[in-house]
Amino acid sequence: MTDNHEYQTPSKGANDWHIPINKNFAALDADVEIRDAAQNRSQYKPKQGAKFLATDSGERFIGDGSQWTKLPYPGSSDGQTTSQTNEGDRPLTTTGSVGVTVDSGGGGDYESIQAAINNEVPWLVQHPIDIGVKGGTYDEDILLPPYMSNWAEQGDRGERIPIQITGDTNSPSNVKVNSFMATGGVGVTQIRGIEFTGVSPYDDENTAFSVYNTNRVGIIDCNINTSGNAMTAYNGQICAVRVKVNGGGWGIKVKHNGQYWESGSGVSGSVSGKAYNMDDGTIKFNHKDNGHISGNPTVAADKSHDGGFVLDEGKGRLYGVNRLAVADQSDGSLHDIVVENGSVTAKKL
Repeated sequence: MTDNHEYQTPSKGANDWHIPINKNFAALDADVEIRDAAQNRSQYKPKQGAKFLATDSGERFIGDGSQWTKLPYPGSSDGQTTSQTNEGDRPLTTTGSVGVTVDSGGGGDYESIQAAINNEVPWLVQHPIDIGVKGGTYDEDILLPPYMSNWAEQGDRGERIPIQITGDTNSPSNVKVNSFMATGGVGVTQIRGIEFTGVSPYDDENTAFSVYNTNRVGIIDCNINTSGNAMTAYNGQICAVRVKVNGGGWGIKVKHNGQYWESGSGVSGSVSGKAYNMDDGTIKFNHKDNGHISGNPTVAADKSHDGGFVLDEGKGRLYGVNRLAVADQSDGSLHDIVVENGSVTAKKL
């Protein structure tokens, strides 16, 4: 069997025992990976073959004796992490389940949530990816890139959850993050146990939590405590479960066929603006009378919006825009029900 190292052991009674020992120390410089923030790598000598992992950005460097050179994302043959790569740092696909830890204090695999995403979330997710976030304040505006999911593994409840980012589900305020935005993806993403305190700089919606052109994104056991708007679903889907909202703008806005619904124990809290803002999309709230976001007004469904509807499940009330098609009970023919200046009219279609 071949040893997995080239360290040397002095011969018994040798007078030059120090020579192999010194060679071992030189080998350690290349074998033991240095971990620190990227900006601090100049503090370490780039010895030939030395390895450097930037804990804040996830970048990897190798020394050539004179400088640190950035490497593409490395492959893996043990099936525990992402392996195949495409051009650049982002992996192409997974070969096994991925589990990493983010700790702003330096005690995890990464110090930055975004660095973990950039290096661990591939284009094609074939196995579950779990990113655990330790308590702390993360001055980050998280951007989850588009991805495809194609896999067969299921959880205990028969769910397939390709990507899960989890903070402290018992006390979300222990894990503070500026904002989160998902920018596309086919697969169920879940964000758990995080408090969002800012707004994303990547669009003009001024929102703490937003999804764009994305399959279902679950926000579960989280807090939104922002001076801006709370949530936006722009041609994407948000499922909210046990979320506490405190916002200076709207609660949720759906745009361009966006979808939002509350499940489980519902959502609570209040905002200064419109709680449920319909702008071409669908909203379902007050799940089984378990609470909802309070705002002024609770539901915004006026003529200036493009279309859609809001279902208040607790009160059994449907809010529509402009017209509502209803079947005549006598012959089944459809009629447009229109309300204008307080008057209701029906026009056969």
